[in-house]
Order: sequence, then C-alpha cells, then structure tokens
Amino acid sequence: MKLTRFDFEHRIFKIDGAYFFKSKMDDKVLLHVSLGEQDAAIFTNTLVTEFGIKTDSQDYALLNLVEKSLDHVKFIAPGDEVPSEILDGTASWKIDEVHYQRAKDRLMVHLASWVNGSSADEVDMTQIGKMLEEKETQALIQEGFSRAADELGLDKGHREKVVGMLEQLARELAYIEALRDHYQKILLIERDIKVARTTLRGDKSAMESAMRASQLLTPVFTNYRGSFENVDAQTAEVLAALKNIDNVIGFVRKTRDTLHRETLTWSDLLDSWNSGDMDKRNPANKAVGGLYRFSAQNFLETNSWL
Repeated sequence: MKLTRFDFEHRIFKIDGAYFFKSKMDDKVLLHVSLGEQDAAIFTNTLVTEFGIKTDSQDYALLNLVEKSLDHVKFIAPGDEVPSEILDGTASWKIDEVHYQRAKDRLMVHLASWVNGSSADEVDMTQIGKMLEEKETQALIQEGFSRAADELGLDKGHREKVVGMLEQLARELAYIEALRDHYQKILLIERDIKVARTTLRGDKSAMESAMRASQLLTPVFTNYRGSFENVDAQTAEVLAALKNIDNVIGFVRKTRDTLHRETLTWSDLLDSWNSGDMDKRNPANKAVGGLYRFSAQNFLETNSWL
C-alpha cells in the first residue's frame, strides 16, 4: 500500500506539537517534542532503537519517507500529507497564474522562431509581450502547431495534441518562472554586498566578513544562474523538447526541486538581510556578519574544493 500521509502509530509521534526537521549542522532528521516544560530533539535512529520501532513496521517506513520529504518542505508534523514531489513528481507548493502565462508565452515565442527559421539565441526574451501582439508572430504560432504535429508523426490535423503538449510543458516550466522571480531577491545580495563594502570601508573586521561571504557565495550564485540557463536551453529548441517531452519534464522537475530546496535554506536569512539598510554603518555591519555566518554554515563544504 502506498503511503500518502504521515499516520504514525507509536505514541511518541502523537505528542501534541511534535514535528520533524533537519539539523542545520549535519542535515540529519530529528523529531522535536515538548515534554512538560522541556523541549527535546531526538534523532530518528535513536527513535528506532529507544522506542523499539521495527524495521518492517509502518512507522519505520514513514521515518524513511520523512527524510526524503524534508528535501521539499521545512517541517513535517505527524498527520501531514506526503509531499506530492514524492508521490507523483508534481510540486506541492503554489504558484501564480502569471508564472504559467509567462512560461507559455516563452514557448509560443520559441515555436514562432522555429517556424521562422530563427535561432533560439536570437530571441530577445525581454520583448515577449510585444512579439506576441504582432499578427506575424500569431500566424507563425498557428503554423507551428501544424508543422510540429507533422514533425512528431501525428495524424494529420492533430495540432490540438501539440497544443496540449505545450501546455503540459508550460505547467512544469511555470514553477521555474516562479523560482526565477524568487531568486532575483537572492541574487541581489551580490549587489548589496558591494554597497555594504563601500559603507563599511575602514572597518577591517567587517570588510573581511563581507569579502569571505562574497567568496563563498560567488560560485553558489553562478550555479543558480546556470540552473536557469540550462532549463532555458533545454526548452528553447521547442520541437526537440516536444520530441523528448518526458525526459525534458523530468529534467525540469529535478531542477525545480533542487532550486526549491535551496530556497528553504535561504528563507530565514532573506528576511533579516532585506530589513537591513546597507547605506548605514551599523545595520550593514550586522547584516554582513550574519551573511558570513550563514554562508560558512551552509556553503563552506560546497566550496571547499575551489
């Protein structure tokens, strides 16, 4: 039977307010429980041994599922549903309609460019709205549905199947668009560090923190940008993407989950960072110090080989 909800049976999991989380130190899963006036965090392997959870039990299977699920959500409480990423690959978090429309518009412009014989590199993605308003582009899109159906070996007149495939791909790419918006806030930290370094000029300790944070984060930010560029490259050649749609969707989902997992890491830092004024010495000093500690805690190992 497929497990779809964290319905634990042992009484330890039924304590009010219990929840699972991952340690920031070693990424191991713990159960947080309140015992009277004391709070306790228990490693899952300790739970298994101390409370006699058998390896063939539902609780044991659910503990394994918790570890996988915490890659997609920050906390899990007994009784929560298993994230849909684990169940069927779809995203468990919500996006706005604007992200779906933007993803669909991108694909439509790429389809028109393919019919027109233009290279994907020649498309100015900042001009999508203007391009889609042009009658010439609209005509190319309509022709693209029919030509793609022929190229895909579909029965004549089955252009609606191509439309459906493009909408399916757009629904997946919509999550990338939502993440693209969110990562703009993360990537702006590069600019903010430069402002802070100007503000903190003359403060040796603060300048060193800013420099070290920048050194740790530069390759991280480069990887983030590369992830979006790779998805764009995989879907810019729209006919090739349609011919290989299952693998392309798998790639998009893998990238989506990796990027979303990173947003969970950044969530606490962003609130404090964005509330700081980098033009003022004290707030900038505090923000830079916090950023360096955050960077060392989360990305030092990632960059240790550089």
